[in-house]
Amino acid sequence: FDRDWQNATLLFAPTASSQYLGITYDTSDDGIWVSSWGTGQIEHYSKTGSFLGSWSSGMTFVASLAYDPADGTLWMQEWLDAGHFVQYDRFGNKLSDVNYNMAGMNTLGGEFNIVPEPATLALLGAGLAAMARRRKKN
Repeated sequence: FDRDWQNATLLFAPTASSQYLGITYDTSDDGIWVSSWGTGQIEHYSKTGSFLGSWSSGMTFVASLAYDPADGTLWMQEWLDAGHFVQYDRFGNKLSDVNYNMAGMNTLGGEFNIVPEPATLALLGAGLAAMARRRKKN
């Protein structure tokens, strides 16, 4: 689907497991990560459906899965462990835990919104100003 939940296109049907809940897009390799419900396996596929590998999260019911393009890591939460998110590298090594006060809530998905850092915005602004000044001289 696109960002407005329009234009659905079937990419492939994963075959390593039978039940999935989490899915996220990996900008580093144009791949797809999915979490297997009931086994805690995190599976990696190309967008054409080629199985690239998997590893165990140590959880049973991964309810959310998100790829963070800022540092190339995966974040997830286990069902009924509200507010406890775990960070892994792309090879299945646990990096950190973060707890948020989310009593009584679960997440069923999530993504990181890429927001340019202030320095990038300043550089873009300076470039646009230079182009405008150059155009004005001509």
